[in-house]
Amino acid sequence: MLVNKAKISLVLLTALLLTACGPPNPELAVQEYWQEVISGNTAEAAAYIKTNETTESWLEKLWPENSGEFMDEAKYALYLQRIIITPTGHQINGDKATVDVTVTWPQLDIFFSKFMTEALSRVFSLALTGAEQAEIDQELADIFSSVLAATPDTTTEHTIELILEDGRWKLTSAPLPDPALLFDLQEQD
Repeated sequence: MLVNKAKISLVLLTALLLTACGPPNPELAVQEYWQEVISGNTAEAAAYIKTNETTESWLEKLWPENSGEFMDEAKYALYLQRIIITPTGHQINGDKATVDVTVTWPQLDIFFSKFMTEALSRVFSLALTGAEQAEIDQELADIFSSVLAATPDTTTEHTIELILEDGRWKLTSAPLPDPALLFDLQEQD
């Protein structure tokens, strides 16, 4: 009788250990990746990627093209802080997984409309009065911050693909959908 209890205990302990040693949750990998991104740790975020693309190339797609001279690190950090990725479930198929997420972020079409209206009139006025470039840059940063803070959020759904490599889940697709496909963003020439 004691031998049977010992065998049952050993089987249960083995099953528990095998379950505990299984692959990590892909949702956790998505959350950790995004935390590294919004913390500005792109090198650490790169450890969560398995693709020819980089965190930087994915992040470049989060903001419309032709804004490089305007968009500095401080503005970009403000913008990224507004983006919230919330996993809502996952599916694992061998060494591949998908994670469904909701993405809450500023409605960029509304942001750009308000920002351009406010920035153009204020910058034009400053330029006419002979303001220095540093003063104009600071005014643009202030307008950016206030308009971004006042921009309503929208929530979208997205699916992220991952692959299990060396016991870690790594993203193989972008963590966010392309904003140009979601918002009515027209190219600025």
